[in-house]
Amino acid sequence: MLRNISITLGAFFVITLVMGFILPSDYDVKRSIEINASPAQIHDVVADLSKWDSWTPWQQADSKAKIEIGEISKGVGASQKWVGDKSGHLKITKASIDYGIDYDLSFTGEGALTKSSITYQPNGPTTRVTWNMKGEMPMPVIGAYVALIMDSMAGPTLEMGLKNLKETVETNKNN
Repeated sequence: MLRNISITLGAFFVITLVMGFILPSDYDVKRSIEINASPAQIHDVVADLSKWDSWTPWQQADSKAKIEIGEISKGVGASQKWVGDKSGHLKITKASIDYGIDYDLSFTGEGALTKSSITYQPNGPTTRVTWNMKGEMPMPVIGAYVALIMDSMAGPTLEMGLKNLKETVETNKNN
């Protein structure tokens, strides 16, 4: 009996290990929302890091975080770094009213770079805003399992941020 349990546990461990090497370690999390505003009105808030505290969920998630915005706060080259429960760096790499923004996001000590974007797609009087995060988990075996659940981990945060963005932009538009 004990031998059968040992064999079963050993087989489970080996299968889990092998699957960790076979599963993809990359992730792609994407969420969208319709905002009753033009791309220009949305871009004014999205492309300016000094306005991110009004809508991004990061400050709510880590109230102890100290955020420092770089010398450039808006458009390509704008950056910020933060220290809190987690520390990291963000830098806008592409920005236009017609497209949206691309930015690189990294957390200190994790060694992984997340390529992110917030894009705009006009749709009559509204604009469809899509927030996307792509990356790879570099940790062997464990990274593949984390990548597998990344959508359920990060997706709700993106949804919250998009709802906050919608509220911020639509409120500012009406004032």
